[in-house]
Amino acid sequence: MLTQDVRIHYIGFHPAEKTEQRLQTWADELHEEAPSESCMKVVYSKHGRDYQGEIRITSRAGEFYAIASGINLYSVARDVTKRMRRQLQKWKTVRFHRHGNIGQAEETIPPRSSLN
Repeated sequence: MLTQDVRIHYIGFHPAEKTEQRLQTWADELHEEAPSESCMKVVYSKHGRDYQGEIRITSRAGEFYAIASGINLYSVARDVTKRMRRQLQKWKTVRFHRHGNIGQAEETIPPRSSLN
């Protein structure tokens, strides 16, 4: 995936450089699990003491959206990433299961000789 397909925005604060690098790495790793040719937008915002994280992935396969909030930026980032990862895993399971059944249906039919 191209890094330009992953955009991270910070609203109400700007993290330290190391924090920003870690959040970028997590976002890039997550985007590798997304449908091909997808775009991912991550927004971290701070309101008072609370952080909020939102991830939106847009692709031909559909839209995925996750949100999390809390008082610790890393916890929020891990939580929203985990929620998005669950959605992507569910999508992959449905996608591959549906395609996998096409070939498996023929394999589950017993050979003619065993039907007699």
